[in-house]
Amino acid sequence: ALYLYIGSRVAQWDAGTTLQSYTWRSAPMVAPLPICPAVAQVDAASYPVTLKLYVDGTLKHPQTVADADGFCLPAGYLGRKFQVELSGTANVKSVFVGSSMSALAAQ
Repeated sequence: ALYLYIGSRVAQWDAGTTLQSYTWRSAPMVAPLPICPAVAQVDAASYPVTLKLYVDGTLKHPQTVADADGFCLPAGYLGRKFQVELSGTANVKSVFVGSSMSALAAQ
């Protein structure tokens, strides 16, 4: 069994009936040239999941994701350092940020 120290209490992982909420942020991904990603997709066990896209340390786009379909990201900026933050209660299998819907289909 896995135990976690949460605040001032010890809890067993995966022992309760309610799911714990989480917030997770990726390591920075650095592009060789400034880019503006066009699309994103989150594959999760259930929805909603909140995705936040940070570009060069600034929040550029928050999105409540309702399903596994890809969605468009806003245009009008260029950046080199990107981070994705996910929050919710559902298990997330994968997250993809890319240049086009056809790139999503290739995943």
